[in-house]
Amino acid sequence: MSNGEVAPAAADRRILWILNASAAILVTVVFLLIVMTAIAQQDVIASIKQDQLSLGYSAALTVNNEARGINDELRGLRAEVRAISKQLRSDQVNFYAAQRDWEDSWDELQPFLNRLAKPCGIDMPKDSSFGARDAALDDLRQCLAASAGSKGSAPELAAAAEPAKNFAQVSARYRTAFDVFSTTKDKLNAALTQETATVLSDEERKVSTSFSEMDVLLSNWMLAGSLLVLFPPALLQVLLTFVSGLFGAILVTLVLLVYPNSQLDITASKQTWARVLVGGLVALCVYVVLLGGTAVMGASSGLTGAGSNYMAFCGIGILAGMFSDRVAFWLSDRANAFFKRSSPVTTAAKR
Repeated sequence: MSNGEVAPAAADRRILWILNASAAILVTVVFLLIVMTAIAQQDVIASIKQDQLSLGYSAALTVNNEARGINDELRGLRAEVRAISKQLRSDQVNFYAAQRDWEDSWDELQPFLNRLAKPCGIDMPKDSSFGARDAALDDLRQCLAASAGSKGSAPELAAAAEPAKNFAQVSARYRTAFDVFSTTKDKLNAALTQETATVLSDEERKVSTSFSEMDVLLSNWMLAGSLLVLFPPALLQVLLTFVSGLFGAILVTLVLLVYPNSQLDITASKQTWARVLVGGLVALCVYVVLLGGTAVMGASSGLTGAGSNYMAFCGIGILAGMFSDRVAFWLSDRANAFFKRSSPVTTAAKR
């Protein structure tokens, strides 16, 4: 055989090895995810029963989705409250600074207003409100406009023009800062009111607590939790048993590869992936047979009877996958016992 023929064969073996390893890893990861989901589901069911909630798993999952939506809304509101509170502190600082400048500017203008009150008919403010002081400033502006070009009281009016202009500018900044501060404060009050009104009901709170162990599956898309969690426990057990059989077959295959001289007595078949598939199918067959036997022995429902034994069926599935040839013979014995033929003597006696 030439080197040109050997190289492609070696490359094909490498590609086949990579595909086999990737498929084995994929089956293992899926098996782990299903086991984690099944365990989390059983914890949720136990918690729901402990809280005495008259809800099944699927109904509780719907309630939990609603609770998650409310919690997401609450987190958004809390983030909004934090952002508005931060903005309010900044606006408050600006408002207080503008207020101080406004007071200082008024103190500078007030002596001129006192001297010009009688000549100009200025109505001096009776309080320190913004409107009262703004009205006094308007009176002064009218007096300045009326006496423009007049010789009487010109020095006093000329001296008051600059403080009046400065106070008008500072007053405008103060009004703007006050409006901004008031608007931000109103926004904060509205957000706080909405946050207070957005609460979970008692049932939603209990269900949300019950599903807390499953949050890691629901919140991470890489774990496929949002898909597997949708399966009711009874249906997930079917999938768990099948994948357990696949996992068991892969496990025994790897054991034989690592320990070729082991004493494991299993089939000598060299078709690895055929053995893996048979392992999953045999495990599923054992699951159905055992559940049928459980129902016959008196359980009200086979699936209900399996609900508290999900890990037992997982273990049975792994063993069925590892020793599928033995399990096939066991199933054959059960079939012979169930479908055994009546002897000719017995049949004649019945006639």
